[in-house]
Amino acid sequence: MGFTERMQAGTERSKAQRFERKAAKLADRNPEKAAEYRQRASSARQEAEVLARQGEAQRVAKEAQDGERRRMKEELAAYRAAHPLETQLNRIAMLHLWPKASHGQLSNGPVSGAHAELFNADAHKAWTATRLMSNATLGVASGGLMMSGRKNKGIAQINVQVANGSVTSCTVKPKDLGAASKYVTTLNAYAAQLAAEENTK
Repeated sequence: MGFTERMQAGTERSKAQRFERKAAKLADRNPEKAAEYRQRASSARQEAEVLARQGEAQRVAKEAQDGERRRMKEELAAYRAAHPLETQLNRIAMLHLWPKASHGQLSNGPVSGAHAELFNADAHKAWTATRLMSNATLGVASGGLMMSGRKNKGIAQINVQVANGSVTSCTVKPKDLGAASKYVTTLNAYAAQLAAEENTK
């Protein structure tokens, strides 16, 4: 029984006991009032029983939910022990808004049959002759303080396509290019592992 239900049931039992004591004191002097208190005591006992049953039902339901959560957690741990690439994939994706996997499932479909690609990976490191020339001119004029060198030619992104054709696109910041490359490699290796497992069944 939950704490709230225990408190409420205890309160109702206390009420019933108080009413019964009052009924006993008034039994000879005021039978009608004593009967009223006995009725109120009976109602309080019934309410306490209802609260106790509700609390017990909630306790049983909570234990069942806790047991189910433990079972699912154990199943996931066993699955990931046999599929360490899922753990590796999620570890890479942890600090980014990239799709994670659970039991071989991404948010938009199964990992098996999925394919990931890193597009425009050089977007953040492209150099152009025009930019270099302008930097050199500015650098001479400002004593080298204005030289920047890099030119962003677009946005790098990861595209993950699952077997049903659904595609998830995620942008990649310049500092995350290395992690994005590892993510793509890991997801494709994981997809190949699951596909191989399905073919051997």
